[in-house]
Amino acid sequence: MTAVAVYPSVWRWETPDPEDDWMMVGHFVTTPSGVVLVDPPVVPGILATLAEWGPILGVVLTTHDHVRGAEWFQKTSGAPVHLPRPAWEDPVRRGRLSATPYGDGDPLPGGLAAHRIRVSTAMWDDEASAYVDEMALTTPDGGALLTGDVAMGGPAGQLWPCPEGLVPKPDPSKVAASRAAFQALLAQHPAVHTLLASHGHDVLGSLREAALT
Repeated sequence: MTAVAVYPSVWRWETPDPEDDWMMVGHFVTTPSGVVLVDPPVVPGILATLAEWGPILGVVLTTHDHVRGAEWFQKTSGAPVHLPRPAWEDPVRRGRLSATPYGDGDPLPGGLAAHRIRVSTAMWDDEASAYVDEMALTTPDGGALLTGDVAMGGPAGQLWPCPEGLVPKPDPSKVAASRAAFQALLAQHPAVHTLLASHGHDVLGSLREAALT
């Protein structure tokens, strides 16, 4: 497994999604006591890599769509899984996960802080309700934002609001709704300058500029 340092105490790895035409990106946050995984996919050798920083303290999912390897990590390490409360309350979305629900402002392992993102328009054609159960996570220093689907970076450092970057012809109204929700979150957290996304590319240091274009 190849992990890349992308931010102080934060590393990134990626692997193709076996069901869709995009990359799944996971991040782990290192602490003096161990590591915290965010939206983690499973790849060969990952446990050996993580062991260099100590035990897995927890797995944090930003959305019900990013269960990925959470159940496997829970079984192999015994680490607790943290799932956004609206997804946890839905048995279909929670599935077989033995998870701890968390909400806006709840403390999370690794010093991560949770911030709920409300997008007014359903992102996917097969969903009848708005996509309102995603959480963005700020790093302990407040400078970086970890996201699930609401936004990702493009190859040239641009910001791609959902579903841009995930579908060939994104609906402009959906992109605008995601952008508005994301910009509202940025306005509440003026120290944030970096995006660490669970798809696509990270936007390192220039998120404010990218969000305006």
